[in-house]
Amino acid sequence: MRKKCLELLKQSIILITQPISFCGTSVDALIFNNKIPISDTKTLGPCILYSLKNTRILMVLPNFDPLNRFENLKLSDDIDLNLIKKDGELITIDNFNDYHSVYTLDDICKILITSQLNIQADTKVISDFICDLGLDSKQEEENTLAMLPYLKSVFPQKHTMTNNKLSNELVKDLINTGGYDLNVSNRGNVESYVLATFEPDINMKLTGKPYEHYDRSIMDALVTLWLYGDESHIVTPDMIYRTMTHKSDIDISAVQTSEIINSIEKLRRIHITVDATDEMQKRNVLDENGNPILSCKFDEFLLSARCIEVRTGGHIVKAYKILSEPILLSYSKMTRQIITINAKYLDIKQVDEQGKLTTKSLKNSTKRIAIRDYLIRRIEMMKHKNKYGNSNITTILFETIFEETGTQTDVKQYKSKNKKYVLQVLDFFKASNFIYDYELKKNGKRTVGVDIFFKKSKK
Repeated sequence: MRKKCLELLKQSIILITQPISFCGTSVDALIFNNKIPISDTKTLGPCILYSLKNTRILMVLPNFDPLNRFENLKLSDDIDLNLIKKDGELITIDNFNDYHSVYTLDDICKILITSQLNIQADTKVISDFICDLGLDSKQEEENTLAMLPYLKSVFPQKHTMTNNKLSNELVKDLINTGGYDLNVSNRGNVESYVLATFEPDINMKLTGKPYEHYDRSIMDALVTLWLYGDESHIVTPDMIYRTMTHKSDIDISAVQTSEIINSIEKLRRIHITVDATDEMQKRNVLDENGNPILSCKFDEFLLSARCIEVRTGGHIVKAYKILSEPILLSYSKMTRQIITINAKYLDIKQVDEQGKLTTKSLKNSTKRIAIRDYLIRRIEMMKHKNKYGNSNITTILFETIFEETGTQTDVKQYKSKNKKYVLQVLDFFKASNFIYDYELKKNGKRTVGVDIFFKKSKK
């Protein structure tokens, strides 16, 4: 029985049971926060008790999940929310921050085993409540399966990238290094407190940093699909890859599918805490009613999404339902640090000897996508500055490109290939009128970078 309990808990499945007694409190259902898979050793808590339509539902959250997210909840009259202490006492929402309860998997298993429950993942007890929350996993699988043919046609014509300081710093050594004040502006001492943590799943493949440049590109694709995708906010690996490459007829390989799924699972486990109050006040950011923002805090995972597995055609398809607007998008929107381009610039085409576009696309790889996206961000930033009368030219060094995209290499052959790809991208941008022109930048006899021009008056 314990083995079965642990197996279900690790999968973050909603456990719907007959009423049980939990710390002296009668509970009709037990739900685990399904945004975070858990392991044998993970401690849990706090335990939040929901009451709705005479049904009492217990939700167990990770012990690091902040309680202050409940402070400003606007609950309807028929919802009651309490925290359960281990002695069974209920604490109201007003006193959440005064108490932190911690439960272990063994605590939960003992309660389930003692109650002699017949645990099933698809039991229809309190189904109305589960449907209201969008948590009926079996029904959701059926709905997703029916939508798969339609989802294949989702193909955004715009592409959005978040471009604030947090988005740029996450790919560096920011995660699991403790909290610190991040300087978020080049125009003065403007700081936001940031704490980024990552707890990998025991079965996760992690070969580099928790958040790398390819993960950032996937995050931008998810942001784009949140903004311009289907209103169900259900995404699949092939949708994400099509969005990243702007290729509607591409067949995604098993390796590419695995890379995207692994990246999404990382994004679901990176927890971000930001206090941007100082930044919002010094930037004079206003709320939707035109009033100054007096406090601004974010406390969320990079991606809040639920995994859905459906069986079709003899194989299993993984899909994800994005549950809320990604934190990087919410944050970047407030400071207007967002880049939106025509998605056609993502599909890098070959250019012939006369500088004309061909219909043949260049091959993609995780490194090439990172380089392409970096160049787009740099070019768009310079275009923005150029609007205000700044220089018509920007210089980008190869060394900077490769350092900022994690594509550095001492192997001469690979370094040469990376430089060639940079020039191929710029040739495409020039032929597509994304830039006016570019020239190689020399240091003596060495080619060290490129000068990019945005207007005709370069000579």
